[in-house]
Amino acid sequence: MSADTGRESKKIKLKLAFGKKLLDEFAGEDAQFASEPQFRVFPNPLKQWVLETVQSVKNPTFINGSEPIEDQTVLHQGDIISIGSRRGNEDKMKLMVHVEG
Repeated sequence: MSADTGRESKKIKLKLAFGKKLLDEFAGEDAQFASEPQFRVFPNPLKQWVLETVQSVKNPTFINGSEPIEDQTVLHQGDIISIGSRRGNEDKMKLMVHVEG
């Protein structure tokens, strides 16, 4: 997963909670809009990567500009994960999914 800030990517091999602290390392100043945790990413039994939303966040997580309908959503190469506002303001902290292997 990489941010469009030009900072480094993060490689994930197990369930990982993404929150303000971790996102600040590579997502730039937009990490300030994240909760702790904001979302989780992990491999499912079919070896697909899944994003799990967290219900108690201040700003919702979006995949490709839409709030996920399910609590868990399979991620695909090139998907954009962002944090937005329920008021329809511009999405923040856009991350692109890059699946290796």
